[in-house]
Amino acid sequence: MFTRLDTKETVVEKLKRENKVVPFLFDPIFKSVLKDDNMRGILSFLISEITGLDKTYVMQNIDFKDNELKKYRYLQKGKVADLIVYIENNIINIEANQVLNLGVIDKNNSYHYKLASEVIKNELNPFVIQINIDKKNGFDELVSKFQLRDETGKYTIDNKFINYHINIDKVLKKVYNKDNITRLEKILLLMVIDDKKTLRKISKGDKELCYMVDKIEEMALNDGIVGLYDKEKAMERVNAINKIEAINEGLAEGHAKGLAEGLAEGRTEGLSKAKSNIAKKMLDENIPIELISKITELSKEEIEKLK
Repeated sequence: MFTRLDTKETVVEKLKRENKVVPFLFDPIFKSVLKDDNMRGILSFLISEITGLDKTYVMQNIDFKDNELKKYRYLQKGKVADLIVYIENNIINIEANQVLNLGVIDKNNSYHYKLASEVIKNELNPFVIQINIDKKNGFDELVSKFQLRDETGKYTIDNKFINYHINIDKVLKKVYNKDNITRLEKILLLMVIDDKKTLRKISKGDKELCYMVDKIEEMALNDGIVGLYDKEKAMERVNAINKIEAINEGLAEGHAKGLAEGLAEGRTEGLSKAKSNIAKKMLDENIPIELISKITELSKEEIEKLK
């Protein structure tokens, strides 16, 4: 398996050479910049535009508390959310999602439900809102709102338990088509663009946005941040290569076994065993069952039995 990690210096030099920064949606940057006192205006504007809450009300009442959710006996580790904002009794959990998949959605939903359970326990009656800032998702609108409804879909069960998904890809497409963009869309663009020149062009003339870019560029010079970013990018490459190797090994092993056993037991049974071998290899690499099912054409139930 591939295990080599590139050095931090490699990433630093590349950022300097290409005049780029670590993307804002990288968790450590996302958390630290949005919690900066001088970013209160942008954060309040962002929350107001997405949720409809009055900006002045948000600005005057915004507060941050510990991002670590309470531990329970069945959890080995505490779960840490990206950003939890309190506006009086109202709770807003803001999540940055560079990649959105079922695992990320399940994880974020668990944060949302846990926050709601704490509110119920304390007998409060606030809004419990989650804002997911997605680099890309499958929803049609820039801002998609979700609430708990009954099985008919007609009636809202709880109008204070709300989940928003923001699709930044929609803004990128507007820019590609040379359409005018709003201030909210400019803020979202600053979260995904890594080119310094483009960041300055977007923020020009807006003091708060210029400060946001200053902070993003400052983070690109922080050894700790760059080191964490380098490690994450390197591990992504390692995992990708390991998964490919696991699939290839599974194909080779499965093909050999399937061929040998197929001669004696018939092509159908041999092919079935080959698929099972591939699936086992993919499970060992923690590849999602949905993807394994698509590749091997085995049912989810069959794959579960291989664990």
